Amino acid sequence: MPVRATRRLEADIVTAFQDQVQVLAPKGPNKRLLCTSPDTHHDTFTDPDSDSPSDIGPDSDPEGEYLRKRIDYQGSAGRAKPRRSDWTNGLVKREVEHWQEFCRKIEADPDNTLLECETKTFKTYLEWHVRTFRIKKESTIQSYWKRVSLGYIDLAGHRMDNGAELDIRDWIPGYLTPTYRLDNSEKEKRAMYVQDLYAILHAHWVDDTKALHGRLRAELPLLLLLSGATTTRPGALVESSSAKGSNKALSYEHITVMKVRDVTDPKRSTIVVKVALVHIKNSGGKGRRKKFIFRFESLPAFCIVSHFLALALNDGAFKRDFNSIEEVFSLEVPANRDVLRLKWKKDKEKQPIFWDVEKTPDGIRVSDSKALPYIKYRDHFVHLGRLAGFEYLLELYQLRRASGRNINSALTPEERNQVMGHRHGSTYERYYMPDLVERDFQSIYFGTPSQDLLIQSVARMGLSRDRRAPTELSEHQKLEVKSNPELVKLCEKRERCKNRIYRRGYSSIEETKGTELYDRYKGIEREVNGISNKLRRKRLDQAVQDFHDSIDTIEVNKQLDGVTTADILIQPTIQYELRERATIAKLLSLSFDECDEERALKIRAKFIYNLARLCQRQESRWSAASHHQKLQLSRFNGGEDEKLKGAPRRKRKLSETGNDNARKSPRLLKAAFDGVAENVQQLQDKTRTILPVQDDNVRITQNLYPMVFTYPVCLICIGNEQLSYAERMRPFKRKYTLQKHLNAHIQ
Repeated sequence: MPVRATRRLEADIVTAFQDQVQVLAPKGPNKRLLCTSPDTHHDTFTDPDSDSPSDIGPDSDPEGEYLRKRIDYQGSAGRAKPRRSDWTNGLVKREVEHWQEFCRKIEADPDNTLLECETKTFKTYLEWHVRTFRIKKESTIQSYWKRVSLGYIDLAGHRMDNGAELDIRDWIPGYLTPTYRLDNSEKEKRAMYVQDLYAILHAHWVDDTKALHGRLRAELPLLLLLSGATTTRPGALVESSSAKGSNKALSYEHITVMKVRDVTDPKRSTIVVKVALVHIKNSGGKGRRKKFIFRFESLPAFCIVSHFLALALNDGAFKRDFNSIEEVFSLEVPANRDVLRLKWKKDKEKQPIFWDVEKTPDGIRVSDSKALPYIKYRDHFVHLGRLAGFEYLLELYQLRRASGRNINSALTPEERNQVMGHRHGSTYERYYMPDLVERDFQSIYFGTPSQDLLIQSVARMGLSRDRRAPTELSEHQKLEVKSNPELVKLCEKRERCKNRIYRRGYSSIEETKGTELYDRYKGIEREVNGISNKLRRKRLDQAVQDFHDSIDTIEVNKQLDGVTTADILIQPTIQYELRERATIAKLLSLSFDECDEERALKIRAKFIYNLARLCQRQESRWSAASHHQKLQLSRFNGGEDEKLKGAPRRKRKLSETGNDNARKSPRLLKAAFDGVAENVQQLQDKTRTILPVQDDNVRITQNLYPMVFTYPVCLICIGNEQLSYAERMRPFKRKYTLQKHLNAHIQ
């Protein structure tokens, strides 16, 4: 029965039942008496004017009639729909569309063919699927078959009961896999433990030259720390890819900041944060929320509480507007209580903690209402893995796998299943157990002293990482990508389409917006970009693998040739554009255990203050020429620098040792300002000062703003304190470029 008709029938039944059992209200003090029946738990009315219940008639039982109609309604409604996520329903719907396309080719009705449930048809469909969509993995075609089975259940109302599911399940590995040479190997399950996580955080704060908004720079480490400490899936913290547009993510209403008494000294108090994860994956249709409590950590890099406080202070989320973090630290727990909770503002409770950024005419801006999507979180994590020199491509599940490995030995199986969101222990054993067993089997078998720490150190996935590994393609490798025959063919097709647009009298591509030519051109351009990005990623993966395959041989040859390795790897001196980031990089690994209480409190406050300040800043881009500078790491003795083959490191905001004048020079438009370029350089050299931060490898540059400019600038950008110095002082080559930039501000 159609849905509308079913709902209309249900409404008519409810209305008819209410009309039959309606009881009139009392019209006078003695007309109706309220009494309680001893046989029921409900209050009933008695009407003295009513003759008797028998006057209604034996065949007019209102409740019985209503129940009979409900039986008819439930029968017409059919089988209850399973509880699935929107993502799963979308996958099933897409598979049904593929099934309909297959049935059109064989000239058959899709519904009737699916209900016939013939294995020969299903086998032919899966074989067509493998050939049409170029499937390479056995697990992929098994997933497609599961979606077909779900589509059958939705249509028939029950599972396949003729043995078709079992037949296809055996047929895929027995025939389809060997015939089409499908890959049935499992991906190696690696785990990222705390040592490797610190390498990622170090790359994020110290080595990363990618221009990010300060908000992303501050919140991404907190995401990594929460992912590792809670063993949660990314969808519990950020907007999941399966729930695009839902804005479901961790928000302030899920966070509780509390001052509690110190267990060692009740006269003192400390800050703890309680985190409730509610957007978790359903397990069998039942999602159970998880709560965690975090305390101050002795190492700033791992302090989850400090990161939360910094974001909350920057957002102005506390109900009380604190002027500084010191005011929060100064609060005390009342004598008659054990806790003092810091409440949020009502308009902030639904606000996501991890914000997304978006492009605006004024540049990159944060969106306080849009949650950070999973894809941006994942892409930056992979980028940091390349930057830190990991041999293998990083995955966020490696954090969850390592954390699950640790809690498996620290918690009971019941607690582990609750934390990881599993109903059965077999889920962890099947999908989360690392392939490498970190135990000293020699000690177990031979009875010799155990060296488990040595085995565990060798089992780290970051054991082979090397920061000299390429992070981007070299010019020669980029040329290889551009020379790919498939990409060249698409580029020629795009060029022909563009020429056709110009031949029709259009002066630019944007003028054709809304026409068929524009849609066709943009479609080809998307194909070009997609294939180009795919080829670039594939070529970079190959370059990284070639580096790690050859670096050990290079090291061996160097040593056998008489060149000894140095004990310390000398890193280049780094300069940062933003003071806040430089301060955080300096404090990252400073342990509070080595400081007295007063100094530790000041350092912690300084760390939180700079994190909050960083959320309001934007890192700027650098000149394209600096991208191709090679990073030289002094690795061998004798004054020789080992320059490894591979792509140069991306260079933007970090300056290296050597020719500082050449590397620190701003973007001077020599072609247009030959006469004033020297004056600009001299002015900036006089106003630039180096601020020491008590670190040999970190220096901060601070630039002052001249009162008179000898080159064109944007006064709007100069007044924007969220921009970096380079963006605020950006010179413009032509009046047209400056006018176009100003128009973007106005629009």
